[in-house]
Amino acid sequence: MERKTKLLAVRCVSLLCAAFFVVFGSNLGDSRFCLGDEIFAALGLSAWSKGDQGLHYPGVIAIIAVALFFYLFASTTGDRGKTMSRLILGTVLAAYFINALI
Repeated sequence: MERKTKLLAVRCVSLLCAAFFVVFGSNLGDSRFCLGDEIFAALGLSAWSKGDQGLHYPGVIAIIAVALFFYLFASTTGDRGKTMSRLILGTVLAAYFINALI
């Protein structure tokens, strides 16, 4: 494979993984459905540190994973800092507008 094709593949995979972890760690709509909560429950684990409140483990995992996949994406570009700031700003704006629609 060419270098450009490999970089494109890494970028696509990192964005898809980041999108998955956003869904994994957040509630979707008014149903209060959280994929991470369901996966933790299926494994017999509590998604919260203190019963139904406290630290939300799927949310923490999602934040760390999204940050890692954004860094992976940015490391394939020429200007990492500019790319990271654009990814973060785009994610914040997308979350704001999606939250306003739901």
